[in-house]
Amino acid sequence: MSTKQVDSTTPSAALSHAVDDVKSGIGEVAQSVSDAFSRRKAQYAEQLDTGRAAVTDYARENPMRTIGVAALAGIALGVLFFRR
Repeated sequence: MSTKQVDSTTPSAALSHAVDDVKSGIGEVAQSVSDAFSRRKAQYAEQLDTGRAAVTDYARENPMRTIGVAALAGIALGVLFFRR
């Protein structure tokens, strides 16, 4: 097998360089998106933990009201799902 040496001024060499540039750009964008996703995920996890703590505190401070709300929600869902 013989191998040809490609001159850097040929269209195929220019195309190869362009493809390499595009691949590099895509890699940078993918990394940027991944970093942004990780930051947003951490923010949402923190908000979820804060909300969970607030609901837990409320339920501990108002147990009867919490039971009443849960019972009404269960009845409402039962009526919605099991209507004939």
